[in-house]
Amino acid sequence: MKVFFYPTQPLAFFSNWQHWLAILFLLNIASGAYAQSKEWDQTYGGVIITSGTQTYGSSYLQSVITTNSGYLLGGRSNSLIGNDKTQGRRGNYDYWLVSTDNRGNKLWDKRYGGSGQEDLQVVVNTADGGYLLGGTSSSGIGGDKTQASQGGQDYWIVKISADGSKLWDKRFGGNGNDVLKALVAAPGGGFILGGYSNSGATGDKTQASRGSNDFWIIRIDESGNKIWDRRYGGSDNDVFKSLVITLDGGFLLAGSSSSGIGGDKSEPAWGGIQPDYWVIKVNSSGTKIWDKRLGGKSSDELEALVATPDGGYVLGGLSYSFPEGDKTDTQGWFEVGIGEYWLIKIDGKGNKLWDKTVNGTSHVVNSLIPTTDGGFLVGGGNPTDEMNDVDDYWVAKVNSIGNTVWEKYISGVGKDYLTSILATETNEILLGGWSDSGMGNDKSGAKKGLYDYWLVKLQEVSCIPVITYGCDDLNIIQSFQFNTLSNNASGCDPQGKGYSSYPPTGNFTTTVTRDQTYTITVQASLTEDFEQGFGVWIDYNNDNDFDDAGEFVLSTPIVFDGYTGTIVIPATAMPGQHRLRVRSHFANEITSDESCTEFDYGETEDYIITINNSAIYAAWNKRFGGLGRDSYTDVIRTTDGGYLVGGYTGSEDTGDKSQPSRGAIDYWIVKLDAAGNKLWDKRYGGPGNDYLNRLIATLDGGYLLGGSSESGAGGDKTQNNRGDRDYWLVKINSAGVKQWDKRYGGSGYDELSKITQLSTGEYFVAGYSSSPASFEKSQGSQGGRDYWVLKLNAAGTKLWDRRFGGNLNDNLENFLLTPDGGYLLGGASASGLSGDRSQLSRGGEDYWVVRLDSEGNKVWDRRYGGSDKDHLFSMGRLSNTAFYLGGYSLSGQDGDKSQNSQGGKDYWLVVINSAGEKLWDKRFGGSLDDELRSVIRTADGGYLLGGKSDSPLSGEKSQNSRGSSDYWIVKLTSSGSKQWDQRFGGVGYEELRNMVSTPDGGYLLGGRSESGISGDKSQPSQGGQDYWLVKVALSGSNAAVEEEEIIGAKRESTEMELANGKILESSLAVRPNPFTEHLQVSFTLPQSEGVSVKVYNSQGQEMTTLFQGQAESGRTYQVQWQPKTNQAAGLYLLRLRSTTQTLTQKVILAK
Repeated sequence: MKVFFYPTQPLAFFSNWQHWLAILFLLNIASGAYAQSKEWDQTYGGVIITSGTQTYGSSYLQSVITTNSGYLLGGRSNSLIGNDKTQGRRGNYDYWLVSTDNRGNKLWDKRYGGSGQEDLQVVVNTADGGYLLGGTSSSGIGGDKTQASQGGQDYWIVKISADGSKLWDKRFGGNGNDVLKALVAAPGGGFILGGYSNSGATGDKTQASRGSNDFWIIRIDESGNKIWDRRYGGSDNDVFKSLVITLDGGFLLAGSSSSGIGGDKSEPAWGGIQPDYWVIKVNSSGTKIWDKRLGGKSSDELEALVATPDGGYVLGGLSYSFPEGDKTDTQGWFEVGIGEYWLIKIDGKGNKLWDKTVNGTSHVVNSLIPTTDGGFLVGGGNPTDEMNDVDDYWVAKVNSIGNTVWEKYISGVGKDYLTSILATETNEILLGGWSDSGMGNDKSGAKKGLYDYWLVKLQEVSCIPVITYGCDDLNIIQSFQFNTLSNNASGCDPQGKGYSSYPPTGNFTTTVTRDQTYTITVQASLTEDFEQGFGVWIDYNNDNDFDDAGEFVLSTPIVFDGYTGTIVIPATAMPGQHRLRVRSHFANEITSDESCTEFDYGETEDYIITINNSAIYAAWNKRFGGLGRDSYTDVIRTTDGGYLVGGYTGSEDTGDKSQPSRGAIDYWIVKLDAAGNKLWDKRYGGPGNDYLNRLIATLDGGYLLGGSSESGAGGDKTQNNRGDRDYWLVKINSAGVKQWDKRYGGSGYDELSKITQLSTGEYFVAGYSSSPASFEKSQGSQGGRDYWVLKLNAAGTKLWDRRFGGNLNDNLENFLLTPDGGYLLGGASASGLSGDRSQLSRGGEDYWVVRLDSEGNKVWDRRYGGSDKDHLFSMGRLSNTAFYLGGYSLSGQDGDKSQNSQGGKDYWLVVINSAGEKLWDKRFGGSLDDELRSVIRTADGGYLLGGKSDSPLSGEKSQNSRGSSDYWIVKLTSSGSKQWDQRFGGVGYEELRNMVSTPDGGYLLGGRSESGISGDKSQPSQGGQDYWLVKVALSGSNAAVEEEEIIGAKRESTEMELANGKILESSLAVRPNPFTEHLQVSFTLPQSEGVSVKVYNSQGQEMTTLFQGQAESGRTYQVQWQPKTNQAAGLYLLRLRSTTQTLTQKVILAK
């Protein structure tokens, strides 16, 4: 195998012998370059037999595809039985298939043919696990051919099963020669056949030839029946070579054309009678949309076509043209009459974006395939020595803009011709073609026939550096740790002179996530006289070097002990396996360009790591606001799959706000669809300031808005204010039309925090109050502010109220319904032992929890805190016997707080039992202020914490701040251990207020933003402050299946209180699980409401609906899922969704 380098400038000024001398010189200096490593090769052939003047035994490979067991090789052969061929020839040449395992060992072979000549060109997989073979036949009926020839040559397709058994065959042709070159599966089923034809309108061809040869396309169904056919051409020779499916369901056809303007050709040929590249865009019915000619003034013959992810295409073929016309790049080989491989990138409308010639020469180039990194592999048969006329396989790697990365020759001792390339996700390359070489050079097997199939498996390898004197016990990498990769006893020289390459198994590999920060630790020999510098590289783009920007990830000073640093995996890193290299160098710091430099003393270790997609990323984000200041407070999911977003606004009818202000500040809600698009918005207010704090869905399909009001009667407010500020409820229907409003307050300051509706239709409302006993407030203040709760009937009339407090300020932020029909109130208290408070204060402010019975009487109270300020915002129920509390803490390690502050405010999570006793607590934060506002339980039993963060990368925060403050979410296990964290923000101020789970296992984050387009924010600000929603998606194993949500201080409970004060909980049960044929599903709801029960696969795709309708409160419903017989075994998700909740159950279909 030879590495070949070409000059980057034309060599027109060289004489012929100087030209070749320069190339030979470049060959000789290339020995240290990166190379492909041959993993294995295999030869498949028949036997050489001479009969009269005819010698048989030639096999020509044309197509290689992957199968469940390995590979399937297809081509033509005229060999008799012998060696690898188990069936004799039918005619001159037959189709010949060879099935192998993944090491190239033959499993079986099959021959298909008639009495004439068959030439197999392409093999494709079919949906039933079999294969469809496509090529050309001149045979009549006989052998495997069931239909008579239409003319000279016809298209011939053969359908076979997975074991090679023939199922059916079809012939398509006219009265001339029809040569099939391409076969692809069509959108909606069936296949598209592509080739060229000089037949008239005869046989299966409905349109006569325009010139010598035309493109001829046929669409067939799954059984091989023709649906339609189309001819495309000009007045001269038009030779089809390739086609691809386009994004709109149509097709792009490609080949070469010598025709001028006329027929289907809209542009003249560049080179007169010389061919140009020609592409034709057609729709799904074959109607031509446009065509493009691309070429120079000499011969340019297109051989291959691939689609690119951006909706464009890359064309490849052989060019003899000077840089003129569409050709702007050359390697100069036209000067000596040798063609060069020419790539052209076009957009979705055929406009040229760039063109490049690939280093090297080729008389026949026929392979072009995309690679996982956005580049391409090109290849064919190449004369590397013009004087000796010896052909080799030639393959080159080019990047996404056509620049050559490397090229290789793989050779036997004779003539070797490459026809097919496959590339795997792990950068392995499979080359297939035919060879008359015996054993020698890169060919390990003996010659079998005149020409044999030759399959070569390549493994990309990185440069292996040299350590002149190797390593010893003092000049080594004593240990290396990266995330979970841990090599504590690497020793010295396991695989050669100071070099080790570890397999991706056990502790020698790790999986990391894009856009996350990780620690790397390297350890020297601990001997002062043998200090070393270290360098670490990661090959992010898998081009088998470490030379690209950002791939040198860590450099250490010269140390004799250890060094620890951190790296961030780029958000743009390509997912998959990547090579990581760590090097040590005695008494020298290592620089970025020394990944393969020879050192005198030191060591090199290579590892394979895996990079995942970002564990969590913003699928979309939306801003809503007017020209004023818009303060988001809440979001809930709605029964139509969308969302209702709410807050308060000072904006007029500008931006996203469609109604003018009622007063200075109004309630403002925005109804969205599932993708975050606005459907409608509504404003509610009086003549003063009105602050919306909470939203809930109600049993009648409408909504209840809750907040506080300073307005008198006017606008949407029907009652005068009681005092400084009152609770204000607004009931609306599903379209946002107001039904009623109510005000509740005393003569002082009253701030509503949360509302819920009970199964009886009654409401429970809670907040804090500084009012004395007056108006709706029946008890006087205990101190500054007190917790104040009210129970209302379905029409909003007060049934009772209760106040709880101490001698200072006590601010209620949240509450829960408890299993015994009571309530658990939570907030922040500055009071000491006084009033309703039974414990001394820990510090400036404590979490304070008060448990009530069903009538609002206090059962117990507890405070949790340290010596500074601790403020509770969120709470939820873990079980009938445990609860969690979430907020922020400024305290150090004292009182109830078991960990020191990371700096400023930290997130603080506390878990308590049903008696209020603390079970455990956890702190999370960075070096500045981090304020927890919302906690969600996750399907794995863990927690998602959400709030705002001012901190840079520090403490538990793994990313730097985008601006002055960002959204920050932290995922925990069930025991409170951190799993991952993520920040979202722009360059300004963002404040996350709450979160809801989404049906796809992600989350919707809601809050406030002052940023323009920057960071994670994709829309400009409408005014001073806007509502900002971020839809978070989770990838891979991080994706969460939604369970019952408990949204911190934001959402109504999924439990409902019965008239007797007991709690009826929702239930969803399945049996058996796992199951094989039938799954019995039962569910009960605590209230009458609309509900759906659906089945989803593990990718979140809806499979079927088991129940859709109104369910009665307390009634148990039973439904059954009977999967189809062809339903794949595996994990499925059963999801119950109602107005107020979502329940999910994992089930396993076993077969």
